Amino acid sequence: MVKKVTPKTTELLTKEYFEKTIKSALGDTQRGLETSLENTLDRKLNMRFLEFGTTLDRRLDNRFKEFEITSNRRFEERLDKRLDILETNLLRMIDTKLEEKLTLFRKEVYDKFDWLFNKIKKFDEEHIFHSSRIYGHEDQLQNHEVRIGVLEKKSI
Repeated sequence: MVKKVTPKTTELLTKEYFEKTIKSALGDTQRGLETSLENTLDRKLNMRFLEFGTTLDRRLDNRFKEFEITSNRRFEERLDKRLDILETNLLRMIDTKLEEKLTLFRKEVYDKFDWLFNKIKKFDEEHIFHSSRIYGHEDQLQNHEVRIGVLEKKSI
């Protein structure tokens, strides 16, 4: 906005008057330009700052997501390793305990079977002994039947 400077009646149209008028007009124009330039620069700076903030937020969000995914994957891998180790140790302990109990059970079963087999063997030996005595007497029994038959015929 240009201010109009009107000459006072006492002032003459001199070089000084024209310089003062031009300086006043230029100063107003310069201040207007400076204000306009400042406003433009402020707007552009604010837009750039807003774009930078948006870009920075997006990049930080992407980095955080990558970090979260990577840290979750690492956590799951470590957890899997630890669970595998735990499972292996637990299975070893179970195998050891089971083997101890099965060893005791087998010993008891084998002891019972040994007792049972010894009883069966003793029974079998007695059976063989008694069978041989009976078969040895069979001839004698048949002999007795013949003699009794002869004696009965004589007594008739």
